[in-house]
Amino acid sequence: MKIPMIASLCVTLLASSPLIANVLSTDFDTGVPSQFTGQISLESVDAFAGLGLPGNQFGGQFLRNDGIGNPAPATVLTLTDLPNHVSVDLKFLLGIINTWDGFGNDWGPDSFNVRVDGTTVFSEVFALRSGSTDYNPPAGVYLGDVHASNPLWGSWLWCSGYDMGLEPSFLGIPHSASTLTVEFFGSGPNYSQDSRDESWAIDNLQVSLTVPEFTLVSIDIKPGSDPNSINLGSNGNIPVAIFGTDTFDVTTVDPATIMLADAGVKARGKKGDLMSSFEDVNEDGLLDLLIHIDTQSLVLSDDDVEALLTGETFDGLSISGTDAIRIVGSSGGQSIDAFTSEDAPLLAASAVPEPSTAVLLCMGAVGLTVFGSRGRRRVL
Repeated sequence: MKIPMIASLCVTLLASSPLIANVLSTDFDTGVPSQFTGQISLESVDAFAGLGLPGNQFGGQFLRNDGIGNPAPATVLTLTDLPNHVSVDLKFLLGIINTWDGFGNDWGPDSFNVRVDGTTVFSEVFALRSGSTDYNPPAGVYLGDVHASNPLWGSWLWCSGYDMGLEPSFLGIPHSASTLTVEFFGSGPNYSQDSRDESWAIDNLQVSLTVPEFTLVSIDIKPGSDPNSINLGSNGNIPVAIFGTDTFDVTTVDPATIMLADAGVKARGKKGDLMSSFEDVNEDGLLDLLIHIDTQSLVLSDDDVEALLTGETFDGLSISGTDAIRIVGSSGGQSIDAFTSEDAPLLAASAVPEPSTAVLLCMGAVGLTVFGSRGRRRVL
């Protein structure tokens, strides 16, 4: 869609590349991790051995669920204390074992299901012995059929292998809570009448999180004050609150990395202790981080209307947040060279940031807004 010239046009030169954090990886060869509960049986992979792509093949042992009923008891994976994230990927090899029946007969349909925090993300019918299925595995997911020899699995013993790490349903699942619960289970009107009927198994399970390189946080400059007036000629300090949420723990933030408009957290005393503390500033029952910034260290000018806060958590996750400000009194901070709206095309064409620089250009009918990495915003 073409945007009319009078409408506001914003070009963001800050790219927030996602990071992938692996939080669990197991091939079950040394046992079942403690995060698993429910229906669990650790067994040899039998005829599945070697099935899969190089580097990701069935081998050794896998976790088999031979639960009985509709639905059958689930195998449950629970992960806690997860870092800040926006989505989760589940990758695993799936073995469909024995007499799975599809549509169009008296025995099926039999389904394999996965729920994440109570929401079904995958539920498909598999037909090995009879009937039909409407599941069309994406390219690379179906690995092939094998004939097992373990009599505890049944007597028919035809099985199919799948690489569910290539199944889109398990990739980029929206999720941001600190706890993750995944349920794997089978179901169907005649699913698994005994332990030698239908069953399934998983191997080479990996759980990974998509972690934003920059996490946006909510801040309040001079809590309780509106507007947030700043006298750049003052010798005092400015309180700033970084608010905690259900998914963001402020105790993970390293106060030594925090910068507000290029000014760090103020130190006090001979030991140089940083002026930071944890308290519930907004009275929502969650801890907030309250810091104090030396006013004269702020790199702001008289016409700035917003300040940018940046920082990092102790494990290296970058955070950023903004709040409105009003400059009063005489300017003691560093100034920005003046430019006019006629300079905008040249600025927009030449503003190529350094790798660690954030630049936001917004051009509209009333002028140009510049928001730079030093936490300064100007409206001309």
